[in-house]
Amino acid sequence: MSHLDGEALLRWFLEHGGSANGLPSDPGAPLRRARTPAMAALLLKHGATLKHTSALHAATSRDSDSEAIPLMQFLLENGVDIDELQYEGRHNLPREAGSEDHGTALHVAAEEGSVARARMLVETGADLGKRSKNGYRARDWAQLDEKEEVKEYLEGCMREQGLEVKDLPEEDYNDEYGDGIRYVR
Repeated sequence: MSHLDGEALLRWFLEHGGSANGLPSDPGAPLRRARTPAMAALLLKHGATLKHTSALHAATSRDSDSEAIPLMQFLLENGVDIDELQYEGRHNLPREAGSEDHGTALHVAAEEGSVARARMLVETGADLGKRSKNGYRARDWAQLDEKEEVKEYLEGCMREQGLEVKDLPEEDYNDEYGDGIRYVR
């Protein structure tokens, strides 16, 4: 299904009484699933709320910079909180929210390894010192996920802002499943 088909289907859904905010058990799901600024605009026009939806996180995790950045810009221009922690303020969390390492959209950009997305967020005012629920900054997520280019970019920005930059200790990693992959403690 193309984005145009998705937009047409979304328009039909909303015009026939569908909720722009989704179900009470998963509020904000439609906005998190919007693939284009036009789809997000349609949802906002029909009353979607931006607060506590993790829509910016979802946009930041899109497949490509060309898909992610226009949607991220649209959401930021329409008032989404750039430093909101993922699932912040949510009581009923979706299935994918099982871990406690929820960070900001900048954490997601670091984890995705996208310098372009990280740059856009930093230039728009993302807090480089903001910590995820497990205490890590976006730069730390880049280190943990071995995203060197993003890590170096974020370290440079942090130094410019006078923030402390230091590598995480080896004990912050583990191989709890014995599969050779380092996991965060």
